[in-house]
Amino acid sequence: AQQRGKIKLIYNAGILKELGFRNDNVTLYTSEAGDASIKSYSVYATLEEYFPPMTKEELEFSPRLSILQPVHDFGRLKNDQKQIFDFVLKNSGKKPLSIRSIKPNCSCVKATTEKDEIDVGGNIHLTVIFDPSGRKGNQQKSVTIFTNDPTASAQRVTVKAYVESGL
Repeated sequence: AQQRGKIKLIYNAGILKELGFRNDNVTLYTSEAGDASIKSYSVYATLEEYFPPMTKEELEFSPRLSILQPVHDFGRLKNDQKQIFDFVLKNSGKKPLSIRSIKPNCSCVKATTEKDEIDVGGNIHLTVIFDPSGRKGNQQKSVTIFTNDPTASAQRVTVKAYVESGL
């Protein structure tokens, strides 16, 4: 009684086998009576691939993601008008670029590519579909692309729109 202690929490992100934003809960049960016996804590993390330190030469010969137009504005639209835009992802590096994961920040956005690897000098399309149903006003949504580019492994594309209320 009347003492303090420390709890050491080790978060092993490697076992999750995923990249991007995570929100996990840790629940502790104590000997206190009733609802006071349950303590819940949130752990927030953004998981990115680890790249060991590289020489200048190794970096020069690595994959490199370039996004030709990272922001697209759909302008004004009605809330029943789904919108589609193809972003161009280019590998400007000197080794094949692997797309590890694609994570939209909203359930109103879907994003897909035709393949997960881009040859040296090649490009692919990242198709983004924005569904404004149930939304109104200014909207700005992003999709994070996780790759094996050691200089910028997580990059974003953004879609914007002004959604008019009602039809």
